[in-house]
Order: sequence, then structure tokens, then C-alpha cells
Amino acid sequence: MRLYFVAIALFFSGFLSAQTVFYTSDKIPFPDLKVEIGENVSFPDVKISLGEDVPFADFTVGITDNEFNADFVITKWEGRADKKIKVSSRIPFADITIKIGADVSFPDLKIGIRKYGSVNYLVYSEKALLSRNDLIIALLPIINLHMDHKFDKVLQLSEK
Repeated sequence: MRLYFVAIALFFSGFLSAQTVFYTSDKIPFPDLKVEIGENVSFPDVKISLGEDVPFADFTVGITDNEFNADFVITKWEGRADKKIKVSSRIPFADITIKIGADVSFPDLKIGIRKYGSVNYLVYSEKALLSRNDLIIALLPIINLHMDHKFDKVLQLSEK
């Protein structure tokens, strides 16, 4: 009887801990998505203010050291990823262009990074150093949600 309850708990925990695993690099030959990100992006699709001191953030994000608590995962292994995304500050014919910085004027979204306390979303990274570009890539589904599904056709992140 106890084994039966354990099996049910494991079954439902798989639904409750759904994560999207992203692999990012500037050298992916056939990516699922090409994203140009940087402070000097011309004609961006979205402008994002990102930092620890962002006032009136649309949502907050934290970095966790426990993969099982994370909403989104950045992997360093291409074969493990649900989505492979080519990311650079210079990508011709990018699917999405994002201007990002701490002091972006007239941002479409404001994202606060929190080291402590409660946050809206948690990101886990297998990489030793998580760049802000990787962080934004991990948050693309949430950015799309806050932008009223502006990038649904391009992202197709719900499909695995």
C-alpha cells in the first residue's frame, strides 16, 4: 500500500516540476532560435532593464544552486537541452533582438535580480558563470508572457 502512494507521488511530482532546459552558444549551426542581445542592439524587438536595483520590476528572478527548485535550467551539454539557442551581440537575421542593460531608457520590461528573499522565478545554471544573456534566454517564456505573447510564433517554447 505504501509503495502505491510513493508511485502516485512520483508520478505527480513529474507534472509539478516541469522545467525548460536551454543550451546557449554563439556557435550552434542549426539552432531552434537565434537571438541578438546586447546594449547596442539597433531596432530591438524588446528593451529590458535588468539588475539588482531595478525599481518597480515587472517580475523578479533568483539564481538557485538546486536544479530541482528551478523553473528554468541553463545546461552546458547540448544533448540535454530542450531548446538550443544561438546567442550573440551580432547575429544577422535574428529571430528576436533584445536590448538589455541596467539603464535602458523606456524599457518594455523591468526584471529585478534578487539574491535573497522571495522571487517570482528561479534559474539554475550548470555553467560556472551565468551571463546576463543566458539569464534572459532562460526567461524568454516569461518575457513572452509579459509581452502578451508577442513572440509566440517565433519561440514555440511550449513544444518539446
